[in-house]
Amino acid sequence: MYTLLDYKYIGKSNVAPGVVQQQFRFWVKKDGAEFPLIVSIRYDPVTEKVFTILMEQENRGTLRIL
Repeated sequence: MYTLLDYKYIGKSNVAPGVVQQQFRFWVKKDGAEFPLIVSIRYDPVTEKVFTILMEQENRGTLRIL
């Protein structure tokens, strides 16, 4: 289980027709270790239907899919 310590809104972008992506950086703690997660949410801006939620661990310039 993750414990949320802090977060920052990174931004919003149009990635395809009818698909918007919003990104956040969450600082979390798991098993005593603190690290940032990049969370990307893609959705339809008209209906607000969510297509995907992706979490990637930010690790010294590289991203790893969790």
